[in-house]
Amino acid sequence: MPVIAPARRRATVPPPFASAPPLLAPDHADDFLARLRALLLEHAPELAAVPLEAVLVAVQAEWGGDRPYIRKANEAARAERSLRDRAIVRDHQRGESAALLARRYGISRRRVEQLVRNALP
Repeated sequence: MPVIAPARRRATVPPPFASAPPLLAPDHADDFLARLRALLLEHAPELAAVPLEAVLVAVQAEWGGDRPYIRKANEAARAERSLRDRAIVRDHQRGESAALLARRYGISRRRVEQLVRNALP
């Protein structure tokens, strides 16, 4: 006789917020403050005495309800690639071959051709 597994219970979905949620939930606020304190101690020990709860209140007052954008570290590399891509297109338009540009910039000839093709108006 086959064994039948018990039915799985469905997770309940909480009702939507009656008002806007806080910038950080209490447990997230504690995590944020702990990480901020660790970063301060690591990079600026002289700021360790700063009351971080006051910083959290100021952040909530300034950006409460918003989602401020904090650029990831690898986005700087993306900006550099964008500059590189424009230089590749410019050099190609000046008559340099895709093979030469591929060697110069350390990418494939196919990628050079793709950049040039996508840059066309």
